Amino acid sequence: MAQLKWTEFGKVNLDYVLGIGGFDLERYIDLLAANKYFLEHMGANGRAFSGSSYTSMGYDTWMLNNGYHRIRQSSEVAQLPANIWLGMLLLERSKDIYRMKGLLSVQGMNERFVFQGVHDIFQGSPDRLWGPNEPRTNKIVFIGKNMDAQELEKGFKGCLL
Repeated sequence: MAQLKWTEFGKVNLDYVLGIGGFDLERYIDLLAANKYFLEHMGANGRAFSGSSYTSMGYDTWMLNNGYHRIRQSSEVAQLPANIWLGMLLLERSKDIYRMKGLLSVQGMNERFVFQGVHDIFQGSPDRLWGPNEPRTNKIVFIGKNMDAQELEKGFKGCLL
């Protein structure tokens, strides 16, 4: 049985939420990649699509049918360019972005900055302090349609220091 966790404004230790193992996106993608039949014949909601691609551009980027895109980068981001990029992305592409989640290492912040969005709805806030030996890595996941990997990569690179 699931445990009930009382929160205020959704503030809860992310280790509690993420540590339950209910859904692991990386494990899910690995399972999809291992199941060639699924990749070749089934897509979201049972619709067919063909193939998948994997690209590596120095910081782990995955594409799966232009429906899933992950960016991982160890450099810090500048807050103002990141705000502008994410804001413009949501303004211009909100109909195509079904879901996005991220963890950013923002210059001058000792806390991790976590965010999530659905279409044009966006919420982000500082999280817990970075651990003393924890790598300050940016992680962003986009789920949607008509996503241009190069556009997302270019936009994110413009936020890096």
